[in-house]
Amino acid sequence: MLIPTHTTRHLACCLASIARHERPPDAIVLTCDVDKPEIAELVRAIWPRVAERLGSKTPPFLHTFRPHKGHAALNQVRNNGIRALDQAFTLTDDDGILVVDGDTMLGETTSAGHRREIESGADLITAYRVNLTAEATEPITPEGILACVPPTLADLASPADHEALAKRAQRARRHLRMRRFPLTSPLIKAHKPKILGGHHCTRVRMLRAVNGYDEEFTALGFDDDDFARRFHLADPKADIRIRVRELMAYHLYHDSRLTWTDRERFDKKLTSGLAARGWENPVDQPTPSIVEIPTSPATVTP
Repeated sequence: MLIPTHTTRHLACCLASIARHERPPDAIVLTCDVDKPEIAELVRAIWPRVAERLGSKTPPFLHTFRPHKGHAALNQVRNNGIRALDQAFTLTDDDGILVVDGDTMLGETTSAGHRREIESGADLITAYRVNLTAEATEPITPEGILACVPPTLADLASPADHEALAKRAQRARRHLRMRRFPLTSPLIKAHKPKILGGHHCTRVRMLRAVNGYDEEFTALGFDDDDFARRFHLADPKADIRIRVRELMAYHLYHDSRLTWTDRERFDKKLTSGLAARGWENPVDQPTPSIVEIPTSPATVTP
């Protein structure tokens, strides 16, 4: 499981929610676009509490980070997480990488659901999330999550949310059918069905086939769509599964003024699914640190 972030905002809730997972991931890496000490302090405070709840099911937890580069570099941060997992555990082509943003909580059964899809042969699981309002987000706390105070995460989605997800799932399945049918495949946009960067799962063999996430994209906007179009180009017969309604995630509210960037780069026609600079050949950066987070509270010597 890969968790990219650049802030402590909602991160404690994201990590606390792992304590409710029916079947946690085999390993977790928190990958950061900054080297803020408050992030490391938060993780070292919350993870032992999560581990206490999970007991023997507690996965190893890595924290990788490097100084901020002066601009957002989300794709490089995602790749840094993959590189950290590969260095620590030697990824195989059949492993799955589940990506969830640090301001998002996975449902109790979502991690296990992604695992089942990968184990049954999926190359990509396209999922989505419920965008919680400020009012729905306000009462959610890591303490409440760890104590299993109601509501369950599944109760956070309203009937309107479920209706919106059903429409999104229907649209994604239509795009997938069009892509697979010779007469309609030329009509479908290159990045459809869409992959939501903040919640998706990919088999490692496909990440190798596309050289991970394109690190030449900066800021936010078209990076997810670029990943989708390269994925579809690299292997038109890849096993893509739409699980928008079945595998739930909940995005905690925060004020966001997203400015889409790199439109000109995205408009360039692709001839290969490979990222020019990605997993295997990163854009220059300070060497990321990789730290394993202990499952017991730190001992303070008087």
